[in-house]
Amino acid sequence: MKLIELQIHELMPPGCCSNMEEKVKSEVSGVYSATINPNTNSMKVEFNPKKTSKEEIISFMKKCGYECSTTDLNH
Repeated sequence: MKLIELQIHELMPPGCCSNMEEKVKSEVSGVYSATINPNTNSMKVEFNPKKTSKEEIISFMKKCGYECSTTDLNH
């Protein structure tokens, strides 16, 4: 398992956080959890690096209209 934090550069509209969490888990193979913190505009994502990558997750977020950068939380 790998854990990253995405810093989302656009404000997410109220109410979309749980929808986006579910969308990432259901549409990106290998993502086990996605938790958005609306106060910091960030999302922690836990995934299997053998099934997906942080680049694929960022690409998916971009397709959804959100620019973001990552921080690797596995030190």
